[in-house]
Amino acid sequence: MNKRLILSILLSILFMLPSIADDVLPKKSSDINFDAIGLYQVPLKFSVYQMPDKKADIIYRANWDYKTFNSSNDQTADDLFTVLIQEKELAYVQVTDYIEDWVEIIYDKSNHKKGWIPSEDLRFMTWRSFYNMYGRKYGLYYFANVQNDSKKMYSSTDEESQIIGQINKPLKIKLTVIKGNWGLVTSVENNNGKSGYIRWRNDNGEIYLFPAIK
Repeated sequence: MNKRLILSILLSILFMLPSIADDVLPKKSSDINFDAIGLYQVPLKFSVYQMPDKKADIIYRANWDYKTFNSSNDQTADDLFTVLIQEKELAYVQVTDYIEDWVEIIYDKSNHKKGWIPSEDLRFMTWRSFYNMYGRKYGLYYFANVQNDSKKMYSSTDEESQIIGQINKPLKIKLTVIKGNWGLVTSVENNNGKSGYIRWRNDNGEIYLFPAIK
């Protein structure tokens, strides 16, 4: 087989891989599973097992490189990733459980399908770690479906404490720190800033805000 033919075959395979059109960030609270405990930065090629055992059945495979994406069930990158920022080479999926050397991820968000992959050091981030890193750096945004009742600002991490404001159309929500299901923030609206505590997640695990990574 000559070199020109080999090159032609390789190029054909490359162009058969679906391209990654857009970055991915969650738009509404239902984009994040209520029992998710954090995010995992997946490698460029990985297999998902039915059980946390390499002898278990492989139920999903993905192969991607920030420009192209290919999976064993022909899904799109948006079905897998919760965060995919191509320019920054960030790619995170949701984690619902972990044990030593394994994490359980959601590999199909639309159908809430889960499976296990071998974990690697420093790839798993709890929600608190993720928000304290990316939320403090980029600020936060509310999901489109969050009701105004969930956008109240309090004087402390207690809904019985004084309500000191309401977040309406913020130019930016600056995060200082996460404390449990609360965040200490400064909301900037009309060039005026107001600081206080807001719920970033309710007691049932529904998330209201997300780091505005850009």
